Amino acid sequence: MAYSFRARNYIVNPQELGSMTSDEEGNGYDSSLSDPDYVRPRRQRRVQRNPDRGAATSSVAAQAQGAETGSTNAVSGSSSSVNYNPVERRTWHPLQINDVEENSERSVQRRSSVPPRRGARELVTKKTLFSWLINMRVLHVNQKVLYLDMERNAILLEGSIRQGGILCKCCKEELTPWQFEAHACSGYQFRFWQPYCHIFLPRNQSSLLDRMVLAWHQPEEIARQTSYVFRPLENATDRSDDACIICADGGDLICCERCPSTFHLNCMGMEKLPQEEWLCPFCVCKYCKSGEGELLKCTHCVKKYHWDCFINQKGIDLNSTGSFSFCGSDCREVYVTLQEMLGVSNDVEGGISWTLLQRKVISQRLENDESIHKMEVNCKTAVAWGVLKEIFLTNIDRHTRIDVLQSVVYNRKSNLTRVNFGNFYVVVLEKKGEIIAAATIRVHGRSLAEMPFIGTREGHRNQGMSRKLLSSIESTLRSLKISNLVIPSMPELVNMWREKHLFSPIEDGLIKELRELNLLMFPSTVRLQKLLLSNRVAMEQEGNSGGLVLPDLNLVHLDLNFDPPEEMEE
Repeated sequence: MAYSFRARNYIVNPQELGSMTSDEEGNGYDSSLSDPDYVRPRRQRRVQRNPDRGAATSSVAAQAQGAETGSTNAVSGSSSSVNYNPVERRTWHPLQINDVEENSERSVQRRSSVPPRRGARELVTKKTLFSWLINMRVLHVNQKVLYLDMERNAILLEGSIRQGGILCKCCKEELTPWQFEAHACSGYQFRFWQPYCHIFLPRNQSSLLDRMVLAWHQPEEIARQTSYVFRPLENATDRSDDACIICADGGDLICCERCPSTFHLNCMGMEKLPQEEWLCPFCVCKYCKSGEGELLKCTHCVKKYHWDCFINQKGIDLNSTGSFSFCGSDCREVYVTLQEMLGVSNDVEGGISWTLLQRKVISQRLENDESIHKMEVNCKTAVAWGVLKEIFLTNIDRHTRIDVLQSVVYNRKSNLTRVNFGNFYVVVLEKKGEIIAAATIRVHGRSLAEMPFIGTREGHRNQGMSRKLLSSIESTLRSLKISNLVIPSMPELVNMWREKHLFSPIEDGLIKELRELNLLMFPSTVRLQKLLLSNRVAMEQEGNSGGLVLPDLNLVHLDLNFDPPEEMEE
């Protein structure tokens, strides 16, 4: 790069770095888009046993800062043509705002009192709802459970808690809550369709749903559900982000006059520095490209738009938006469809199914079936986080110090666009209630969807599970008429993605769209795409199909950071 990192005095949240070694942070990330079936030995995380966590964490942060500076100097790439005196960069201070009905300050303080997780033990257990509840210490192995008919005050079935589910007393099989309810009601003419409410734990004098609510509102879980609000220090002369929103790298950046977002000229396709006030694509109307007047924000794609520009679009139904704001019918249809799919199990084959998840804000009082359903989805999201953090090494953003993977899984929002991970979904592959593979996706209108993480648990690799999960995701995106799937890939794994999963370099026509979208990117990675709909189908969607067979496009490689190294170090 044409610059070196400035010395920074980060204010680090100890809980974000407590379970990560300085060596892991120096590596930056591990195969955020590696082969999902690739087996790589992983170092056991060290558990912080020093009661003075603050002092230990400061030393880790200091070592990590040195590791980052060294790694930056070791990588060379294209530099920007903008020449101006760099200003002293500000230090972001993250203020976490809790978006659940708890006091965030109190929650963060209480996290230090939570015992460290059992690292080695978690790797060998099944990743199910019950194993998560056991790890959260709200359930115990071999604990007795009953399925109750509340109206008749009758016990329909007995069982006991296991890591993989409920061991039925009569048939000695491990069952999911839904299977346990179906088994309990098999001899009756009715079924309640509310297993979490009717499965009762005599020891706790509460239902399974009550234990799920208790686990979800534990301080360590609440800390993962907070939104990020970043404020520059009072004496900072530069109040903008330190990394380009497109490539996630630093250097000579142009700054938006209205928000903290920054960009490289090359990444934006600009040849010279704008002389007038410049607004980024996230601060202007997506239709007229003007930042004047009142701007609304789309619930789905989070792009801004003028109301007058909105009503001039074709196919707009002004009576169908409800309480949400959408920039067009495409965003509304995609958003509504995805929300209807949340928590619904979809069969694949051989007892395997996939489910779409997204964390929702809910209170401790569950008043209807919808809130109960959201609680089930939230708890499964927590289980999915346990799966993905087992597969990938910790990935801390070097500028804001946040855990990227955790923020993506919990779709944590932020006022800083580059690290605003709202609207992310998690797709999990399950077998008998156990999550064996998981991926994260975010849909940007009809044009494309991104998939920054996908992986399979170690005991299920080399069995085609990742291919089943990827195939399910692609099929769903096609049904939503999404044209492209975009991923970031490690340079050494580009050939694997192209040959094994049929991805290809970015097309010329998609480059301009990428410049106006907030896609998760990692330094030193390369973006790839997979065309889900043919060009002809995409044109028919826009009403422009002329019945012509389009020629194959000449694909041009798009590396938004730097060219892959010619020789990979051992």
